[in-house]
Amino acid sequence: MASGREVLRLIEKAKSFLLDLNEIFFLPDGVYLVSKSKTVANKVLIFEKMTDEEAVFNEVYLTGPLLLLEFTNILYRYLRFDKGLKNYLRELDERIKDIMRREINTKILDYMRYVKFFVSMLRKWFRTDISETVSLSELGIERSSVEKVLNYLQEEKTRAFSYVQRWDFTSVFLPPREKIRVLSGEGFFEYTVSSSTPEKLIALADSKRFIASFQEVLGKLLFLAARNLELERLRHLMHIEKRFEEGLVSKDQLIIFLAKELVSKGKISLPVVVYGVKTMVGLRIADETVYAFINTGEYVVKEILGAEKGAYVYFPPVDICVELRAKNLPDGSYVVYPVQAPVIIDEYYHPSIRERIGKRQVCLGDDRNFVNKIIVAAREIAENKKESIQINDEFTVISTEHALAEILKKAFMVVRYGYRPGMTPYRSAAACAGIAGVRIIKDKRELEELRERGVEIIEP
Repeated sequence: MASGREVLRLIEKAKSFLLDLNEIFFLPDGVYLVSKSKTVANKVLIFEKMTDEEAVFNEVYLTGPLLLLEFTNILYRYLRFDKGLKNYLRELDERIKDIMRREINTKILDYMRYVKFFVSMLRKWFRTDISETVSLSELGIERSSVEKVLNYLQEEKTRAFSYVQRWDFTSVFLPPREKIRVLSGEGFFEYTVSSSTPEKLIALADSKRFIASFQEVLGKLLFLAARNLELERLRHLMHIEKRFEEGLVSKDQLIIFLAKELVSKGKISLPVVVYGVKTMVGLRIADETVYAFINTGEYVVKEILGAEKGAYVYFPPVDICVELRAKNLPDGSYVVYPVQAPVIIDEYYHPSIRERIGKRQVCLGDDRNFVNKIIVAAREIAENKKESIQINDEFTVISTEHALAEILKKAFMVVRYGYRPGMTPYRSAAACAGIAGVRIIKDKRELEELRERGVEIIEP
């Protein structure tokens, strides 16, 4: 709500705007302004005044027409109501987030740190565009507090619509047939039109009739400009409402939804493409520990060892996890960073892991030292605020997000593609069969069906 001083300032600014235009003509086909050039004028208005001796004609050249809405929109922008709209939309977004935060406890706020870090990593290092609007349904996220937001938006729409109706003074500026209206510093007047063509109007000067004072009309034009603000507000509210009805939220709001989802379900995930493979990355909570993970996706490898050499072994998807830690800093900010090498925490059997259950570290082979150095570098960047740490001639860690992304990608490559000649696995691929969905493919038709379904067949 504008203060009394602000209202007076707006009135003076609008008054200056209108008086600077000298005269404003409201004709049946729209709003016209005085033109100083006959060449660019769209219409000539002739005031005919009868005297005892003869008719006297006074010509006024006009440019136009503008729709009344267009004219009041010019005033709307001149008064910087568009800036007020931006401020309102910013406050609206904060209000929506506040409504959603009401159901957020300290635990959710705590996990929001991990979610913000994770979403930022996706955008920067997986080239995953978390666009301006994100679909909750596509992500499998429950709507939870969306209904409360929709109720609030409905209240705001009702309020805006009431102003739109209350401030509709359009009829004041629409002259009846065969009439024109003119606004000047002297007031608002109406004239009768004696004849008209598309290019010319003749108005009877003696038919001049007072309608309202300049000050009254100024007030109504101000209300029309404010009504345009409410119309814009209503349009934006309807757009936002539709987004929420369709389950679409902004990036900032997404952080809240994802954090609530992480707490309630223990896991969130978003789609990515890694080395040409469509898969998922996400966060999960196990035993009160937060992990980032990358899913291997399902795949088939050709056996290279033992009696089953040449056979094809199917591996179902599994999450490769990296433990995260969030640390609060003295300046009130925080940092999130990876603290351990990749592990698998679900029941699973694979040549790169020692056991089928428990928290098992993934054997990274020749990449083990590289990954360990990245973990140490991430801790140094997090705790000592170093800008970057060089790992080798080809790789430099520049942030904790960068470190995590590289670790996840490296683990993905090792687990999915690392079973090849020259490696020293814990066991052969075929020896993993019969546990957690791993199986030897006996039927060539099944292999072809998997291939047709898009499952990658890896032949070392």
